[in-house]
Amino acid sequence: MNEKDYLLELDIDNLLESMACQEKIHFAPSYVCNKLGINDSEKVANYLLSLVPKKLVPLFEVECPEGDSDFRVENPNSLPLEEPRVCHHCGIEYVPDPNRIWLAFNFADHYIKSVKKNNVSKTPSCAKFARPLALL
Repeated sequence: MNEKDYLLELDIDNLLESMACQEKIHFAPSYVCNKLGINDSEKVANYLLSLVPKKLVPLFEVECPEGDSDFRVENPNSLPLEEPRVCHHCGIEYVPDPNRIWLAFNFADHYIKSVKKNNVSKTPSCAKFARPLALL
């Protein structure tokens, strides 16, 4: 691993710890990219996936043709491809498309407990994470 990748992973880990301390939930790789000011969403997504199940729980959300997140599946390979659905947001009937799945994450319960335990003497806002990120 080169130094740039190491620093990126360190920044992601610091951001995730801060987010867990602040009890953030349901976030996408694009959110992490935006918070860190980087453009490589594929690299970020791959690193986040590498943190499953140690820190994160993946969420796979099926997008309807109108762009709404209609429902979640535990495994994108088990998507019901033959069953027409009605989107609970916009009401359009459609057959789910395996190419239209959003990746998002929640924190694993044990990771949140660990972060809170390690920050028991800190303020609720986790002030120790206010330091500059390595890549910024």
